[in-house]
Amino acid sequence: MQRQRIVMTLVLLVILAVAVLAGVFGIRAYQVTNELKAALASADTLKSQLTSDPDAAVTTLNQLQGELETAQASADSQAFAGGERLPWLGPNVSAVRTMTSAFRTIADDALPPVVALARLVSFETGQPRGGISSLPEVLRLTDEVPPALKALDSAQAEIAGIDTSTLVPQLASVVSEAQGALDEWQEKLALLQKIVDRLEQAGDAVRQGSNDLESLLKKYLGG
Repeated sequence: MQRQRIVMTLVLLVILAVAVLAGVFGIRAYQVTNELKAALASADTLKSQLTSDPDAAVTTLNQLQGELETAQASADSQAFAGGERLPWLGPNVSAVRTMTSAFRTIADDALPPVVALARLVSFETGQPRGGISSLPEVLRLTDEVPPALKALDSAQAEIAGIDTSTLVPQLASVVSEAQGALDEWQEKLALLQKIVDRLEQAGDAVRQGSNDLESLLKKYLGG
């Protein structure tokens, strides 16, 4: 009888421990999912601000970086990351951790030069906001565009590699939303690359002695 009581006690303790761990995991999963959704909303706001309000984009970028830092901390916590070892949870946990890491790469490595350039160059017209006189400042940033594009490509490949068929529906929806958002960012940065190429041509003309502002705007910047 004494042995049975001991066995029952141990069984109850194990069940209690599993329930506690499941509860902690559930809370952490809820947190990180909401943090990712908030980051996606901030990224969408930032994308529109690059054209409409580039100064405000600086604040939004800082907010986005903070949200992703928090999301990655939640995703990397032992209470959440430990779920990768469980066959029925593993793919979902891995997907969340991949997304947070990839988006953090974008926010930290790809977006800062984009936001900086948006304050100096109109994404609508392709022209420097300060005219030809601001070209030197603009051109100092253009070398940062190729690495930014590379960082975006790398992050996009990581997220595109997530198999949504293995995920719970709610998470699969978030991943699909993220993949769509990255396609839009890819288009935005491809446009930026074209603008940078034209600006570099205009810069070469200025360095060669051309000072005809109107002609340069028409030839290289579409003004």
